[in-house]
Amino acid sequence: MKRIVGLILVIGIILSMSAVAATSSVTPQVTIFGASIQTEGLAFIEDGKVVLPLRAVAEGVGAVVGWDNATKSITIKSDKINALVKIGRKEVLVNGKTVLLTRVPVIKNSRTVVSMKFVSTILGEDIRYDFMANKAIITRRNFEEKVKITYASGFSIDNLGNGSKLVTDGDDQKFLLVPKGNIIPSGYENAILVRTPIDNVFLGSSTYACALNALGLVDSIGGVTSDAPEWYIPEVKSGIENGSIKFVGQAFAPDFEKIRKIDPEIAFVYTGLYPQTNMIDKFKELGITYAVNNEYMETTTLGRLEWMKFEAAFYNKDSEAKVYFDEEVNKINKLKSMTKGLNGKKVVWASIYKGVVYVPNAGSYVAEMIEAAGGVYAFEDLGTSRVDTAKLTLEEFYVKAKDADVLIYASTYGNSIQDIIDQAPILEDIKSIKDGNAYKFHLSWFQTIDKTADKYINLANILYPNIVDKVTRTQNYIKLK
Repeated sequence: MKRIVGLILVIGIILSMSAVAATSSVTPQVTIFGASIQTEGLAFIEDGKVVLPLRAVAEGVGAVVGWDNATKSITIKSDKINALVKIGRKEVLVNGKTVLLTRVPVIKNSRTVVSMKFVSTILGEDIRYDFMANKAIITRRNFEEKVKITYASGFSIDNLGNGSKLVTDGDDQKFLLVPKGNIIPSGYENAILVRTPIDNVFLGSSTYACALNALGLVDSIGGVTSDAPEWYIPEVKSGIENGSIKFVGQAFAPDFEKIRKIDPEIAFVYTGLYPQTNMIDKFKELGITYAVNNEYMETTTLGRLEWMKFEAAFYNKDSEAKVYFDEEVNKINKLKSMTKGLNGKKVVWASIYKGVVYVPNAGSYVAEMIEAAGGVYAFEDLGTSRVDTAKLTLEEFYVKAKDADVLIYASTYGNSIQDIIDQAPILEDIKSIKDGNAYKFHLSWFQTIDKTADKYINLANILYPNIVDKVTRTQNYIKLK
């Protein structure tokens, strides 16, 4: 008997809750792609169903809405749909096909209202109702919340919908990127707000210009820390010469007054092993927004290249960056399939300054690139977990370098093999020097991260002449004579 009474009570509670829901006077909240929208009191619950204002919702997902008073019909146009809706009719013409609604559109308080299902059926987006929060939540269909970052580890990008993104930089700073004119999503008050696309940026490193060059955004550069003669990218070089891009002095001691006059929307800087602490501290003092791009800390060339997605996010060029990046990856993977199984010529990679030899550790992108090009890194057992550069004496270097097939002198210094011998006479009888297989960096080396595949292809052709088509967009190495 107690069980029956209890059951009756439960049923009664459920029925009363349903009745309340059916006649609720509480206006549901509506969020579209993470941002709350104003519904002017036209979102309501009727017969237990959520009803929404058509115009507010359609415009919220990016559509243009038109009204024809004579025919009492509504047009909805976006990059995905072209729809014709008539008041009181279940039939809706969507992209040339007739779609039937479960609830006809009606006019309430001079505004057209529709069911939640209208959002998914006609507008093509996903919607759900959170009963506890009394909130209708609209999200992109096939929406990728987390941008896929495959090789880089120093940043992340989260899509919030409607073009907005939450970007985490190399120093764990959070940036809320919102397209100009769009509603600012709620819940991200602790993030740094940046309106996109930006069109005035300061670069604390010349390597940051590579991504902007690839995406056609060089004209957004307001200031740099390298003067015109140091630039390989023609558009940057000419920009400095004609004054549209300001050279503010070297990165270790820039003219902050010049930077302040540039008034950049964002300054890209780096931390990591060799942080730009002085610059960052001054930017904080001046109130200049800075974002940390630590691409140089990545252990692979593709990790460094993938930071272009980080920069692209500030320009709303995410899709373009993804396409460009994927093309570079495909080129490199094709090369790897061609070099797979080769015997592997030994490569030594180093630079010399005042009797000290600087050699990339085996955990660096240099070692990875040599392997991908079909070579064997002579220092493959040196600092296998380190991404930076080791310092060796000439004698220590000689032991590993003496029988290497190829020497890549990691500098733009010198024009001949004799220039290297003058710095280090002990290297005169190493194999690569005697065979004339010594190369230095072309000026393009440091400013062509965007052309990463060329670095692989050009290196592979040094090791195995004609293994791939020699025609590349850039020259990376110059043979010393």
